Amino acid sequence: QLTVTNAGDYEINYGLLGSINTASTVTLTVAANGTPVTSATTTGNYEADEEFNLAGSTIATLAAGDVITLLGSAGASVTLTPNGGTNAYVTVKQLNTPAP
Repeated sequence: QLTVTNAGDYEINYGLLGSINTASTVTLTVAANGTPVTSATTTGNYEADEEFNLAGSTIATLAAGDVITLLGSAGASVTLTPNGGTNAYVTVKQLNTPAP
């Protein structure tokens, strides 16, 4: 999880690299304080044992103190296996600050 220090508009990039043992839909969502960020959900459909790189990007207005997390889900009884190296990532880049 990441905590935003300054209020403003942010570019958020996120992703997950891995494979699944059973054909399924994988969904990634960025949340601020546990609530999904508008337009920050990405979904992909994958076959069994298929390697995938699921990624998304959005711009969101965040408040100082917001806690950013990456949430993932797949079908029941699906095992996600991360690839070596970077498995999941979230980058948050501040674009501006609100006028006083």
